[in-house]
Amino acid sequence: MAFAIRTACEADYPTFARLFPELAVPDPLPDAAAFAARMAPWTLVLDGEEGGVGYAHWQAYGTTTHVVQIVVDPRVRGRGAGAALLAEVKTRALAAGSTRWYLNVKQDNAAAVRLYERTGFSVE
Repeated sequence: MAFAIRTACEADYPTFARLFPELAVPDPLPDAAAFAARMAPWTLVLDGEEGGVGYAHWQAYGTTTHVVQIVVDPRVRGRGAGAALLAEVKTRALAAGSTRWYLNVKQDNAAAVRLYERTGFSVE
């Protein structure tokens, strides 16, 4: 399956809002204004045949990048969507001068842990 990845814009809020619950976290959904102002510049949207099917939100802190959120629509999981998003985050993080990256994952999210290990992360 072919995917296209691009930097998010304000118009991507509906995709973000639709996918955010997949994180299964108690955090409230940021509103559209917060998404546009604080998140969109550091968020990548993954477009597929169905439109927006994933996103990755990341932040750079000097030479360290934190992958804050990565979400893929259940309809396209297992097709390389998560790996594509992580590869693009890595490319952009390296271009921004990062030499280290990290993320947090729930220990019981076995599919995510496998993805992260396949893409170069290790458990600390």
